[in-house]
Amino acid sequence: MNPLDGIKLREGVQLAGIPVVWNTNLSDEDVRDFYQGLVKDRDYLSFIRRKDGPLSGGAGFAISISTFSKAIDFKVGHCQCFGGSGKLWLIYRTTVEWDLLEAREREISELREEQEQQRKVEQLICENEDSFLREKTATQKLSNSCD
Repeated sequence: MNPLDGIKLREGVQLAGIPVVWNTNLSDEDVRDFYQGLVKDRDYLSFIRRKDGPLSGGAGFAISISTFSKAIDFKVGHCQCFGGSGKLWLIYRTTVEWDLLEAREREISELREEQEQQRKVEQLICENEDSFLREKTATQKLSNSCD
């Protein structure tokens, strides 16, 4: 499911006292309110304590990049909050809007499955018809050669 479907984002939102750049559909006031709860979230606190960058190991070189992704209750719905390296996407929808989006995604998935099944049926029909025509042609060649 794409949480950005139908959402108009404000990009690069920076607010005084908040060390995060936001891409969001929330107002500045709502971002501030959300951030006050976010800084108390254990998963977010764990995320900001991680260090990105090169890791030196015994046998080689690796890069560590930490990301954050979590649905967090807010107002009469919840926000899908994701990102990393000081930049977060914050998408708010009401519970009803999230439910409608999920229902839409399920319908699309079911339609794709139905279309794939139809394609397989059509392919089987074509293969059977091709086999029948090959057999018929081979039989005709044999009867013509006997004449």
